[in-house]
Amino acid sequence: MRVVIVGAGAMGCLFGFLLRKAGKEVWLLEKHSALVNHIKNYGIQVEGISGEHRFFPLITSEAEEIKEAELILIFVKAFDTFQAILKAKPLVGPDSIVLTLQNGIGNVEEIVRVVGYKQTMAGTTAQGATVLGLGYIRHAGTGETVIGELDGNKTSRLEKVKAFFESVGIN
Repeated sequence: MRVVIVGAGAMGCLFGFLLRKAGKEVWLLEKHSALVNHIKNYGIQVEGISGEHRFFPLITSEAEEIKEAELILIFVKAFDTFQAILKAKPLVGPDSIVLTLQNGIGNVEEIVRVVGYKQTMAGTTAQGATVLGLGYIRHAGTGETVIGELDGNKTSRLEKVKAFFESVGIN
């Protein structure tokens, strides 16, 4: 599954790390060029409950550098959601899933406004991370990640995303 994470803050970097650690292909899409350049040169340092790690993800500030994604995870601050999803829109194909695991309210509505109801899913995660510095995070907590279709139905694509998360240890 081709995954793009929008936002290279604490949670975006954490999920990027968890996916890469499991051998999955993942891109980070980040608007701040200084952070993109830092991560390209020095990688992302992770400490905390998952141990000490440094990894070098694929990262860009231009969505056009990435092919269409099957799964797009949104991990930006709520006030950046609309602009972030506009920037990520070139990654959205007819079968793409845009999944928000963000804190805050109004995120789903902003995503639906740009990519449509059919392609949007939402959830919550009890995984926890904190930014300690540029490209440096602490994995501070683990816990359940719950996702669902906006209409509450159980679908094959929902089961596919759940199985993907379970395959990398995100339950």
